[in-house]
Amino acid sequence: MITQENELRFLQPVERIPSPKRKKRSVYDEIIMEFLKLNLKYAEVKNVNKAPQTIYMMINLRLKKMQLENIKVRVRNGKIYLEKVETKTTTKCDKEPVFKPTTLAEFQQESTSPSKPIIDVTHLLNTFIIKLKCPKCKALNSKEARFCRECSYSFYKDENEYRSSLELLEKLERKMNSGKLQNEKTPGAS
Repeated sequence: MITQENELRFLQPVERIPSPKRKKRSVYDEIIMEFLKLNLKYAEVKNVNKAPQTIYMMINLRLKKMQLENIKVRVRNGKIYLEKVETKTTTKCDKEPVFKPTTLAEFQQESTSPSKPIIDVTHLLNTFIIKLKCPKCKALNSKEARFCRECSYSFYKDENEYRSSLELLEKLERKMNSGKLQNEKTPGAS
């Protein structure tokens, strides 16, 4: 037993461990649940003491986690709005990316060469990002890369080829982000 002389410095005896408290739902979950409960088409988010961009980002994260694709978050004039949109039923083939990886030579309408880097297109927040995939080790590199960051594989034989390829990649990225390729057939896509 513990005596006065043997006083505990860091510990305190207890009869039992208390039960865990129930996790409180976030304010963003409450906003989404209220919007769903009221069954509105449009609603403005109010009485949240956070910056509009923070609210926008957090509600989008919560919607993604809850897999609610029929609610969109919009920012207009520093205010946040929720919109209920109709979602079409998608099949597995509808979920394939619009842009499939292709080689730089295919974009240039030339014959493919094993030494050329592979163009990898990622769609992130309504923006298309181009990366170069090494044909040797498959590592992703920036579109400006001359060598693979993992295996030091050289993508281009000379400075002229590098410059022309970089121009083509920037042209492709501008075209994709301007929406011109949305309805066109993409190089390498089937």
